[in-house]
Amino acid sequence: MLKSGSVVNHRCGMTKPLQVVLELARILVMLVIFVTLLGWLGRNLYSSLFSWEESFNMYLTAGNFLLFFVAYRTKLQFGGWYKSQMNRRLSRPAIYILLSITAVLYLIPPAIVIYRNLTG
Repeated sequence: MLKSGSVVNHRCGMTKPLQVVLELARILVMLVIFVTLLGWLGRNLYSSLFSWEESFNMYLTAGNFLLFFVAYRTKLQFGGWYKSQMNRRLSRPAIYILLSITAVLYLIPPAIVIYRNLTG
């Protein structure tokens, strides 16, 4: 039995709160998979190019989170369970800014290694 005030989505028969919970679970699962796979790939790539330090993980992880945020806000949010009129794509300038910050975060570890090699 539905509580009073619950809104039922007639397309799939789910209440709004259930859709929100399912969408949050979907985001969490996608985030963990996305950040883990990209982190593993980036760490292996960088390890083959230079000596990897654990302090580089924070730059790689921050870049991966930003990349996931851009992917979610531009494409992935429109395929989930929760549909809202407030779902909007990121603006093109916002996408460029976030992707630029991501690129800088990805380039910080090699820059640190190059700087250390040049300064001895």
